[in-house]
Amino acid sequence: MEPKDNDKGTYRDEVAALFRTLPAMWIGGDNINGIGGKAWRTRVSDCRTQLGMVIENRHYRELDGSNRSQYRYLPVEYTLTAEVTQRATGRKQ
Repeated sequence: MEPKDNDKGTYRDEVAALFRTLPAMWIGGDNINGIGGKAWRTRVSDCRTQLGMVIENRHYRELDGSNRSQYRYLPVEYTLTAEVTQRATGRKQ
């Protein structure tokens, strides 16, 4: 069964599943678009606000001048490990 365009929960859950499958990996916005539908940025926001997921993003410009966005999900375990490492070494990762 295909998700309906107005079924935000289904698209949100598909985007959340993508992030959970690839924790700490940068995923291109074009890949998320293929799963989250035309309002994929809203689905990413919904994962953050409704599901409490920590999702970082970064932007860069291609040589041809186009802008690209990438996102990555950091599970609590990753966040806690980074904090402990930062405290132990005195530097950010």
